Amino acid sequence: MGDSQDAYVVIDRNIGHAFAPRETVCQTAAGVMVPLVFYHDTHHFAHVSAAYPRIVLDQDLPRQSTAVTSPATLWLWGATNAITLDGTADDAFEESCRESNERLEGAATLLKDR
Repeated sequence: MGDSQDAYVVIDRNIGHAFAPRETVCQTAAGVMVPLVFYHDTHHFAHVSAAYPRIVLDQDLPRQSTAVTSPATLWLWGATNAITLDGTADDAFEESCRESNERLEGAATLLKDR
């Protein structure tokens, strides 16, 4: 986490993949996404349907409303994984990065062979 307005965290791939239960993983063109909930009062992420396991932060993330929770997404892709609060600029950026990678992957393969 960096700036107090950042609505995302970057986590190690091993943690991300261990945290993702198979039944809640959604494979899309933008990568693998796992729906989560962020609890602002206790500064932790958990699965939508289970309280454990948790990823606990040292600080709160920006609230999108007066609610005590915010919907979030765990993005499993690349060398690191990210968790974003849904509907934020950071969420849109993460999705855009995944879509760009998908579109450019074929071009990278073509260039590699030259």
